[in-house]
Amino acid sequence: MVKSSSIIGLDIGGTTVKAVKIKNRQSIVMQAAFPAGGRISRSKLAELIAGCVADFSRDDRPEAVGL
Repeated sequence: MVKSSSIIGLDIGGTTVKAVKIKNRQSIVMQAAFPAGGRISRSKLAELIAGCVADFSRDDRPEAVGL
């Protein structure tokens, strides 16, 4: 049996945080975008990122998370 693997990538932009989960280096299985940038505090941004990673990790533990 081939082990399924996933990675999570986050793009923290000036106005939006975008997140994607890629399975087996081929398929996007989850994606999300949240308002960010100068409109929210750093602590709120950290909470947003942590929550997104937790949600995306619910089905399996990713091999990596990149910012």
